[in-house]
Amino acid sequence: MQRPEGYEPHPVPGDGFAQHIGTLYSRRVDGSLRFAFQTDRHHINNSGAVHGGVLMTLADLILGNTVMDALKTARVVTVSLNCDFIGGVRPGEWLEGEATITKITRPLVFLDGRIMNHRGTVLSASGLWYRRPEST
Repeated sequence: MQRPEGYEPHPVPGDGFAQHIGTLYSRRVDGSLRFAFQTDRHHINNSGAVHGGVLMTLADLILGNTVMDALKTARVVTVSLNCDFIGGVRPGEWLEGEATITKITRPLVFLDGRIMNHRGTVLSASGLWYRRPEST
Protein backbone atom coordinates (compact mmCIF):
# COMPACT_ATOMS: atom_id res chain seq x y z
CA MET A 1 0.00 0.00 0.00
CA GLN A 2 1.32 3.42 -0.94
CA ARG A 3 1.89 6.07 1.72
CA PRO A 4 -0.62 8.92 1.96
CA GLU A 5 -0.01 11.85 -0.36
CA GLY A 6 2.41 14.54 0.76
CA TYR A 7 4.20 12.53 3.45
CA GLU A 8 7.97 12.10 3.48
CA PRO A 9 10.15 10.06 5.87
CA HIS A 10 10.53 11.97 9.15
CA PRO A 11 14.05 12.14 10.60
CA VAL A 12 14.11 10.37 13.96
CA PRO A 13 17.14 11.39 16.06
CA GLY A 14 19.56 8.73 17.26
CA ASP A 15 19.80 5.04 16.50
CA GLY A 16 17.77 3.62 19.37
CA PHE A 17 14.43 1.92 19.78
CA ALA A 18 12.46 4.28 17.51
CA GLN A 19 14.50 3.05 14.54
CA HIS A 20 13.11 -0.49 14.98
CA ILE A 21 9.37 0.19 14.86
CA GLY A 22 9.32 1.28 11.20
CA THR A 23 9.44 4.49 9.20
CA LEU A 24 7.60 7.48 10.58
CA TYR A 25 6.41 9.93 7.91
CA SER A 26 5.43 13.57 8.30
CA ARG A 27 4.10 16.58 6.43
CA ARG A 28 3.18 20.13 7.35
CA VAL A 29 -0.47 21.07 7.59
CA ASP A 30 -1.14 24.74 8.41
CA GLY A 31 2.35 25.03 9.90
CA SER A 32 2.01 22.00 12.19
CA LEU A 33 3.41 18.52 11.74
CA ARG A 34 1.10 15.63 10.93
CA PHE A 35 2.45 12.09 10.97
CA ALA A 36 1.75 8.82 9.15
CA PHE A 37 2.82 5.25 9.82
CA GLN A 38 2.09 1.96 8.12
CA THR A 39 1.45 -1.02 10.36
CA ASP A 40 2.69 -4.47 9.42
CA ARG A 41 2.37 -8.13 10.44
CA HIS A 42 5.27 -7.85 12.88
CA HIS A 43 3.24 -5.25 14.87
CA ILE A 44 0.42 -7.67 15.82
CA ASN A 45 -0.65 -9.06 19.17
CA ASN A 46 -2.00 -12.56 19.92
CA SER A 47 -5.42 -11.56 18.55
CA GLY A 48 -4.02 -10.52 15.16
CA ALA A 49 -4.62 -6.79 15.74
CA VAL A 50 -1.86 -4.18 16.00
CA HIS A 51 -0.39 -4.36 19.52
CA GLY A 52 -1.29 -1.55 21.91
CA GLY A 53 2.40 -1.10 22.71
CA VAL A 54 3.04 -0.19 19.07
CA LEU A 55 0.28 2.42 19.22
CA MET A 56 1.67 3.83 22.48
CA THR A 57 5.16 4.00 20.98
CA LEU A 58 3.73 5.80 17.98
CA ALA A 59 1.92 8.24 20.28
CA ASP A 60 5.20 8.91 22.12
CA LEU A 61 6.94 9.59 18.81
CA ILE A 62 4.17 11.87 17.54
CA LEU A 63 3.90 13.94 20.71
CA GLY A 64 7.66 14.03 21.28
CA ASN A 65 8.45 15.08 17.71
CA THR A 66 5.79 17.77 17.95
CA VAL A 67 7.57 19.18 21.02
CA MET A 68 11.00 19.00 19.34
CA ASP A 69 9.65 20.78 16.27
CA ALA A 70 7.99 23.54 18.30
CA LEU A 71 11.00 24.13 20.57
CA LYS A 72 13.60 23.53 17.84
CA THR A 73 15.54 21.14 20.09
CA ALA A 74 15.88 17.40 20.60
CA ARG A 75 16.68 17.96 24.27
CA VAL A 76 13.30 16.79 25.54
CA VAL A 77 12.19 13.66 27.40
CA THR A 78 8.82 12.10 28.10
CA VAL A 79 7.64 12.62 31.68
CA SER A 80 4.11 11.27 31.32
CA LEU A 81 2.12 9.68 28.51
CA ASN A 82 -1.51 8.72 28.98
CA CYS A 83 -3.24 6.74 26.25
CA ASP A 84 -6.83 5.68 25.73
CA PHE A 85 -7.52 2.93 23.20
CA ILE A 86 -10.64 3.72 21.20
CA GLY A 87 -10.53 1.39 18.19
CA GLY A 88 -8.63 -1.52 16.72
CA VAL A 89 -6.04 -1.48 13.95
CA ARG A 90 -5.43 -4.22 11.43
CA PRO A 91 -1.93 -4.96 10.17
CA GLY A 92 -1.22 -3.20 6.88
CA GLU A 93 -3.34 -0.15 7.70
CA TRP A 94 -1.94 3.35 7.45
CA LEU A 95 -2.31 5.47 10.56
CA GLU A 96 -2.18 9.24 10.80
CA GLY A 97 -1.47 11.19 13.95
CA GLU A 98 -1.26 14.72 15.22
CA ALA A 99 -0.59 16.54 18.46
CA THR A 100 -1.41 19.96 19.83
CA ILE A 101 0.62 21.75 22.47
CA THR A 102 -1.76 23.02 25.13
CA LYS A 103 0.73 24.74 27.44
CA ILE A 104 4.45 25.52 27.67
CA THR A 105 6.17 26.43 30.93
CA ARG A 106 9.88 26.93 31.47
CA PRO A 107 10.66 23.23 32.03
CA LEU A 108 7.49 21.48 30.78
CA VAL A 109 5.37 21.10 27.66
CA PHE A 110 1.81 19.74 27.79
CA LEU A 111 0.20 18.10 24.74
CA ASP A 112 -2.87 16.30 23.49
CA GLY A 113 -2.79 14.00 20.49
CA ARG A 114 -4.63 11.36 18.54
CA ILE A 115 -3.98 8.56 16.10
CA MET A 116 -6.52 7.72 13.39
CA ASN A 117 -7.10 5.10 10.72
CA HIS A 118 -9.61 5.28 7.87
CA ARG A 119 -12.44 4.42 10.31
CA GLY A 120 -11.69 7.18 12.83
CA THR A 121 -9.70 7.78 16.01
CA VAL A 122 -8.05 4.64 17.41
CA LEU A 123 -6.06 6.22 20.25
CA SER A 124 -6.17 9.50 22.13
CA ALA A 125 -3.19 10.63 24.17
CA SER A 126 -2.07 13.34 26.51
CA GLY A 127 1.44 13.88 27.70
CA LEU A 128 3.98 15.94 29.50
CA TRP A 129 7.52 16.55 28.19
CA TYR A 130 10.50 17.93 30.08
CA ARG A 131 12.79 20.41 28.34
CA ARG A 132 16.33 19.48 29.37
CA PRO A 133 18.61 22.44 30.08
CA GLU A 134 21.34 23.21 27.59
CA SER A 135 24.84 22.09 28.60
CA THR A 136 27.13 24.78 29.95
